[in-house]
Amino acid sequence: MSEPILEARDLHIHFPTGEGPLRAVDGVSFAIAPGETLGVIGESGSGKSTLARALVGLTRPTGGTILFRGASLAELSREAARRWHREVQIIFQDPHSALDPRMRVFDSVQEPLRAIGVPRGARSEQATAALERVGIDRAMAARFPHELSGGQKQRVNIARALTLRPSVLICDEAVAALDVSVQAGILNLFAELQEQFGLTYVFITHDLAVAAHVSDRLAVMYLGRFMEIGPAATLVRCPTHPYTRALLSADPAPVPRRLRRTERIVLEGDIPSPVAPPSGCRFRTRCPRAEAVCAEQVPVWRAVGPVQFAACHFPHVGQATVPADAGQA
Repeated sequence: MSEPILEARDLHIHFPTGEGPLRAVDGVSFAIAPGETLGVIGESGSGKSTLARALVGLTRPTGGTILFRGASLAELSREAARRWHREVQIIFQDPHSALDPRMRVFDSVQEPLRAIGVPRGARSEQATAALERVGIDRAMAARFPHELSGGQKQRVNIARALTLRPSVLICDEAVAALDVSVQAGILNLFAELQEQFGLTYVFITHDLAVAAHVSDRLAVMYLGRFMEIGPAATLVRCPTHPYTRALLSADPAPVPRRLRRTERIVLEGDIPSPVAPPSGCRFRTRCPRAEAVCAEQVPVWRAVGPVQFAACHFPHVGQATVPADAGQA
């Protein structure tokens, strides 16, 4: 990997509650190279959105370090922090609530530029260019958010982020609220923007098919921790962590009849409370392979392939769930 553009080291994000700290993120580490897309998948309640908000400075970490271009965010000067806020932008799940309903689209897209002191003429030009780049014409730009479709509103949110010329986009369930046909257009737009501007993405989603389609690498998150991480194609074909295999088993994506799985892995129970997570392995209370050691010891990261890693005492090493030629025939 080249020098990381964004990195997290042993990141912890806890929230106080009457019953003790809620461990939303509890020891996450990763590094992302410039131009790479890291997909983060997992069930609701895994801590994905909390991680996203921390990466853009909306949530303060309890412990650990976030680094941007090698510099710790906690130690940045005021000017350097302002540059970081411009370079790392977030796209939220709900495109409507992310826009001020009282502002016309064009004014919303100009707002970040006004906030950083860009002159009126220049910010108008930059806003127009950004809207055109995402497929929003002048007529749409004069409308209010309620006059646009969900896909159009999400394009507006993307345009607003682009005006600041970011290097990193954090996409927090950015297509989850959209119709499937609209999702495809937005995903294609993300790919075009990455190619044109060299953007780096952290793509957070619960949809495994979407994550596998857009990501270079996938990280599987469960109850505040990463369970497995590796190249998207490898992890989908040869998942080694029982949780990853369960997620893949539940994926409704169609495959040829000869490749369909006859057995689905059904996880018993709900995800435990992050206020009182299980001892040892967080996943052990729902894992079909759990043994006594899983309750006694936190599993350490182990290499399960050349560039694939899992935090599991009993990983499924060398057991592919999809043949290498699954896309053929």
